[in-house]
Amino acid sequence: MTEEIKQCRLCRRDLPPSEFENDGMKRRQCRSCRTKYRKTRRLKLIKEKLGMQQHELAEAQLKQKGLCAICKKEAVLLIDHCHDKIIFRGLLCGSCNLGLGHFKDTPVFMLRAILYVVCFNFRIKTKVLLEKLREKRPKLFHVPLHKVERTGQTGGQGS
Repeated sequence: MTEEIKQCRLCRRDLPPSEFENDGMKRRQCRSCRTKYRKTRRLKLIKEKLGMQQHELAEAQLKQKGLCAICKKEAVLLIDHCHDKIIFRGLLCGSCNLGLGHFKDTPVFMLRAILYVVCFNFRIKTKVLLEKLREKRPKLFHVPLHKVERTGQTGGQGS
C-alpha cells in the first residue's frame, strides 16, 4: 500500500501527508511554506501596526537579553504594545502578556492586585498598608483609598 501524496498549494511540491501540519484541519500548505508564511505575516503586521522594522525588534530583544520585561525569565517573547496609542512597549513572555491583558493594561487594577497579594501574605489590611506606604513615599502612593477600598478587599485579618 503506497502512502497518499499531497501537493502544497504554495510551492507546488508533491509531498507525503507527514509534511503537512496535522492539527485537525486539512492544511494545504506544507510545514516549510506555512512557517515562512507565518514569519512574513508577523513581520508585515509589526511593520504595518507598530511602524517597526525587523532590526528594531532584534535590537529590543538584545537590549532585554532575551528575557521577559516583567518576570525576567527566558522564554519565547511576544510583542507588547499599548492598545490605545498602538506603540511598542517591550517584549513579554506569554504569561505576563496575558496578565497585562487580564488587567486591561490598567495601572489601578494592577496596583489593587499587588495590594491584594501583599496584604494577604502579610495578613494586614489594605488601608493600614497604604497608610504605612504613604508615610514613607507620599508621592509614590497617592492612590486615593476609596479607589482601592471599592474592591471590598481588606487583605485578611489583623492590624
